[in-house]
Amino acid sequence: MDKLSTQIFNALVEEYQKSKEVDSWTASDSELTRDLLGAARFVQQCALAWNNDSLLGKATRVAAEIEEHIEAEWQLEMQQQDAFIDDLREMDATQERIKSVCSFHFYKEPKFVADMSRYHAMAAEITDQVTDHGVYQSIIKYIDEKRVLDKIYVEVKRMMVSEAGSHEPGWEPSLSVITAAFNDALKDVYRRADKTVADRIANAIKPRSKSAEK
Repeated sequence: MDKLSTQIFNALVEEYQKSKEVDSWTASDSELTRDLLGAARFVQQCALAWNNDSLLGKATRVAAEIEEHIEAEWQLEMQQQDAFIDDLREMDATQERIKSVCSFHFYKEPKFVADMSRYHAMAAEITDQVTDHGVYQSIIKYIDEKRVLDKIYVEVKRMMVSEAGSHEPGWEPSLSVITAAFNDALKDVYRRADKTVADRIANAIKPRSKSAEK
């Protein structure tokens, strides 16, 4: 039994040493480590019972090495978790900080206006020609200044959060940076509205079919 236990233990140790030579650590490696630790502790008890000092010394060394390895893996995992949590906290703090700054400039002390007067004029010109009032009302909703400003606010806030990734923790966008982002977003709104409003106006004034009139 002494010889068989030694052979089994040696085989486990050999597998454990092989697992440490690869770069990636898998779940099966972790199970092998726990199995070997259990085997090492069992062999320690057997070696004590058999008065086998050589086997006891080997089992003790292997058990100590595995315990040290498990502790190191645990510490590394805890460090990674702490770093992940810290990153999430910093991300949340960054988002809240940027939300506060953007909200201040957009709503508390408004610096920006989404001027949609051009499109309101286009809609006013066709008031007497409207045949589909549902489509017409959708145009009015689409060009509502507050609604447009809210959309731009969300976009600018997203842009600022993305921009924060290239700065030191605690960075806040200045008014000039927010203004530049607002101007870019407003240009995109106009670009889209030029086509969308024209298309919707065409639909709002198209002649109704005879079946629709009935």
